[in-house]
Amino acid sequence: MNHINGDSAIKAVIFDLGGVLISIHHERAIRTWSRCCGASEQEILDLYRRDTLYKLVESGRMPIEEYHRHVVKQLGCEMSLEAFVEGWNLMIGEPLAGIESLLDKLAPKVRLLLLSNTNAPHAEVFRTALAGFLGRFERLFYSHEMATRKPEPAIYRQVLEYLELPGAQVAFVDDRAENIAGAEVVGMRGVLSKTMDQTAAGLAEFGLGV
Repeated sequence: MNHINGDSAIKAVIFDLGGVLISIHHERAIRTWSRCCGASEQEILDLYRRDTLYKLVESGRMPIEEYHRHVVKQLGCEMSLEAFVEGWNLMIGEPLAGIESLLDKLAPKVRLLLLSNTNAPHAEVFRTALAGFLGRFERLFYSHEMATRKPEPAIYRQVLEYLELPGAQVAFVDDRAENIAGAEVVGMRGVLSKTMDQTAAGLAEFGLGV
């Protein structure tokens, strides 16, 4: 285990949401959109993999209505905005097994925050279906409300400004290496994790064993 001195002891942990705290099911959205618009699931999957305009949605630079029009145009099909959003929201899953216990054990030791690349429809689901779970966090940072997204350094700096802590005293947990790299640019200490056990082990390396 790393030896942590007082100046670099972790005082806050920032968590990603999808893939770290809750499960994400892209196949639910793809299946729903395929059924609604008649395009094959493979066509939709191929578009999902190659298209990058969702990044504009996640940084608040494109409304979901415009993104919907773009997607159906690319697919060459008809699908209502309501059906599109329904499928979009179906990808949101449940808290990962064991994660609530881990958060509850961390809570007396450090400040807990959330930082998610997301969009307005998903955020509304978080506020309703996941309200109790997310109530564990001091502050919820959603990219579409911040005019930036991970891994852009500006988004991490906004969180550090709120915390009023140096990056060395903040751990950042995410399931994407590029997002960890972005956090490390501003001095945060990254934990790359795709499972709850990896999250616990990574935090233990920073003196936060639970």
